[in-house]
Parts: sequence; C-alpha cells; structure tokens
Amino acid sequence: MLTQSSANARQYSKHPKTFPLLKNRAKKDPDENVRVKALQKIATGWKNHQETLPLLKQLVQSDDRSDVRVEALQQIVTGWKNYPETLEFLKQQVQSDRNSDVRCEALQQIVTGWKNHPGMFQLFYNCALKDPYQHPDAFFLGEDNPRRVALEAIAKKYPNHPKTLPLLKNRAKKDPDENVRSEAIKRIANGWKDDPGIFNFLGNCALQDPFKNKDDSYLFPNNPRKTALEAIADAKLR
Repeated sequence: MLTQSSANARQYSKHPKTFPLLKNRAKKDPDENVRVKALQKIATGWKNHQETLPLLKQLVQSDDRSDVRVEALQQIVTGWKNYPETLEFLKQQVQSDRNSDVRCEALQQIVTGWKNHPGMFQLFYNCALKDPYQHPDAFFLGEDNPRRVALEAIAKKYPNHPKTLPLLKNRAKKDPDENVRSEAIKRIANGWKDDPGIFNFLGNCALQDPFKNKDDSYLFPNNPRKTALEAIADAKLR
C-alpha cells in the first residue's frame, strides 16, 4: 500500500509544472548540488521527454561547475548508451572540452563502454600525447590527467600494438606531469620488463627524471625516480 508521501510524489511527478521547474533549477539554481539533483531527477524520471537529452548535453557543455557537467555526462551514458550519437558526443568532449574533469570522465566512459569500437586506439593515442591538461599548483583530491587515463587504457588494451611501447617511453621521458611519467614507467616495468634495454631505460629514469617537489601544498607527490627505482628492485631486473 502506498504511503501518503509516495502517493504525493507520484502525483507531483505528473503535474505539468514539475518538469519545467526541474529544468529551471537544473539550469539556473545558484547551488550546484541543487542543479545536480534536478538533472538526476530529470534523467531518471523524464528519460523519454524530448527535451531531456538536449538539456543534459547543454549542461555538460555550459555549466560552470565540473561536478554538474560530469554528472550530466554520466547520466547521458547511463540512459542513452546505445544511441549512436552518444559515442560521438563523448569523443567531442574528449577532444575539445575546456574542462579537464569533463575530458577525463568522457575518456573513462569510452574506455569502459566502447574500448572495442574501431578507432579507439588512435583516440587514446592522440589524447595521451596532446591533451592540454596542466598540473595544478596545489593538490586537488580526485583530480586526474586525461593523458594518464589514455596511457593506462593503451597499455592495458593494446600491449602488442607497435606504437604502444614507443609511446610509453616517450611519455616516461617527456610528459610535463610527473603522474603521467610515473604511470608510463610503471606500465613499461609491468609489461615489458624482459625486453632488451628496459633495465637501462628504467635506470636512466631513476637517475635523471627532473621531478622536484616544489610546493608543500601538493601532499602526495608521485616521483618518477622513485617509481623507476621500485620497479627495478621489485622486479629484480637484470
């Protein structure tokens, strides 16, 4: 038997002013938590409404808070994964969105749901080399670099591709973000430790990586020299 509150909720969901109110709050409420809640309710309760998907896409591209944009992106994948345009929309965000959190989320969604789709290697490869992410001056919990995510996806999914090891070596040496360099070193040590020259390569990283922990506000520095040294010691490379 329905409680009075649940009955009221069902009644309100059918009220002609409910969707417009939610849409208004999803776009205009000054509190990002309200905007997130409103878009969640729209995505789950009005999935078949003709304005829902365009609204979510608009929020991904225009909201000024990354958590709202990421939530809208997640709702699109949850509700419209089988739409052909969903993958294209995700690729567009990976390649051109101004916000690194959105680029990273779009990339992770592609890695999870479309990694076997044709053309994914080149997308990941381009992202690993060209994504414009810049390391923040201070540490932010949960922030990730799309280049690191792309590099991890390539190492896991395409270990036998002829461009994979050269890419990992390039990023281990040249990426400006120490987290990406450490990721590349770790993947090389895990997947190519028996290849000729890998011991010397890791040794050079352990000796010559330019990492400096300049800012005490960055609480968890990921030193590539340490990563390389641990890889050599743990694998007992010869």
